[in-house]
Amino acid sequence: MAVTELEQAATTGRPEAASFSGSWRSPLSTMARAIGGRIVEEAVFPAREDQLARIRKIVRAAAGGHYERDLIVLFANELAANAIKHSGSRLVGVIVARTAEDRLRVAVYDQHLTGFPHPHGRSCGRDDLDDLDDESENGRGLQLIEAMASRWGIVREPGVGLLTWFELA
Repeated sequence: MAVTELEQAATTGRPEAASFSGSWRSPLSTMARAIGGRIVEEAVFPAREDQLARIRKIVRAAAGGHYERDLIVLFANELAANAIKHSGSRLVGVIVARTAEDRLRVAVYDQHLTGFPHPHGRSCGRDDLDDLDDESENGRGLQLIEAMASRWGIVREPGVGLLTWFELA
């Protein structure tokens, strides 16, 4: 299925109906392997802000009765919003997995076409989170994830995209 077909399937309100083949199957599979664990849910959405509610719904359902479900949904929303706002992607993928230690791991995948802006004009990485000052109006979401997640990270695959993930016990 071509990207345009995936976009059409995702736009119909049934991203689960879009098979992960063609141009998105390979990158999504690569990224799913990168985060490890048993995949509980994976879905693709158009990279538009009006899709955030659908992303939250998918993640909330996949989190089930996890005692930190609301925090998981908040973090997933933050990562998806970042991908939609900053990546230049037409589509955003969400992967929810359970690790061997029964932790919940959530990842957001994008095509990483324009990069991830940093408040000071550089490309952002984990070491840059401390560079935000009290006057910055953006950039707090990753700081929250850094402070509250059991683990988190960024996986960059040249020519594939960027996957940002977090894990909660």
